[in-house]
Amino acid sequence: MNATGNRRRKRGLPLLCLAITIAILIAGLWPFNFRPKNEVTWLTGQNGIHFGRLGIAYSKESVYGTQGAIRPGRPVSIELVVRPAQEPNHSTAQILTLYTEGNRQFFSLAQWKSFLILRAASQGSALHFGSREMSARNVLLKNIPRFLTVISQNGNTAIYADGQMMKLTRNFPILPADSSASGKFVLGNSPTGHSSWTGDLLFLASYGRELSSEEVFQHFQDWIAKGSPTWSPGKTPALLYLFDERKGLTSRNHSGDHYDISIPTTFHILQKTVLRLPWEEEYFHRSFIRDVVINILGFLPFGFFFAAWLRNGAGLPSKSHVFLIAMLGGGTSLTIELLQIYLPPRTSSLSDVICNIFGTILGVYLFRWVLLFLGIEKGATRNRVGGL
Repeated sequence: MNATGNRRRKRGLPLLCLAITIAILIAGLWPFNFRPKNEVTWLTGQNGIHFGRLGIAYSKESVYGTQGAIRPGRPVSIELVVRPAQEPNHSTAQILTLYTEGNRQFFSLAQWKSFLILRAASQGSALHFGSREMSARNVLLKNIPRFLTVISQNGNTAIYADGQMMKLTRNFPILPADSSASGKFVLGNSPTGHSSWTGDLLFLASYGRELSSEEVFQHFQDWIAKGSPTWSPGKTPALLYLFDERKGLTSRNHSGDHYDISIPTTFHILQKTVLRLPWEEEYFHRSFIRDVVINILGFLPFGFFFAAWLRNGAGLPSKSHVFLIAMLGGGTSLTIELLQIYLPPRTSSLSDVICNIFGTILGVYLFRWVLLFLGIEKGATRNRVGGL
């Protein structure tokens, strides 16, 4: 009976290990949606667009540059009206980003809980490397429309909400000094597609000049009364999006023939991330901690049952087996992460690979501890000694 049981175990363990590997691959790539629908829709009965969890829109051309609507070395003022659908607390949600094709994000307006967060990259760098941050609290409340204004002049940046100054930070330029730089507006998400913001964008404008505090307040009053600011001659914005089309795949720039906003039918991200580095992660957010726990526990059965299959006879897994199983777990994880590049909703992250390898090794040692706890290894040792 013991011999028969051992043979069944030897046949069953490889199949169980194969099943676990397939299950991990399916879980890592589910729901296999390589061309998800872009969740950006026109509002019904009013101007504006709504962003869902998988939503993104962006300018068709670079709005920033020496020939752009926003130019290096000059002041800039940005107005937008947003109505958040929630107050995210797992991670920051990017509402507007200035992004260049070289995978650099110059600045972003984002939401975390009720905070409006403005992040600006250090000169010559990108947001992930040496960014600065300023924020205003109790600005973005669920289902409450808010008229926001950001003004940057001579390195000083101010945030207004509903015509009132909320924050002023000196020596905080939001645009790169590099005259050769260029950039597009990205709306409702990050260029990587992994910092989605949900809510309504009702209005967006940008000026190549500094708005006075009186203008900011008057524009807010005009929007309340008429749904759009009123401009005197020579003071119209360089970029103006009223989102009044209410259908189609484009929102027109009402200030000119260029810089229209594209709303793709599929969720098309601008920056594909291949194995995002650990220091680029947003640590200490609930979603990051949750992912770490899932990635460790998800590979624990992999290490446990591969250790049961590959161990030497009745003994504990050897050091070489621990290394081999860790390599198998790492290879499986790396395969998933590389395939996730082609799945826009998923994130290809080196941190996930590290956590998966750790979970695999933890599974191996859990198997060792189980054997020692049950006394199986000690019994096997006594049998070998008695047989001698």
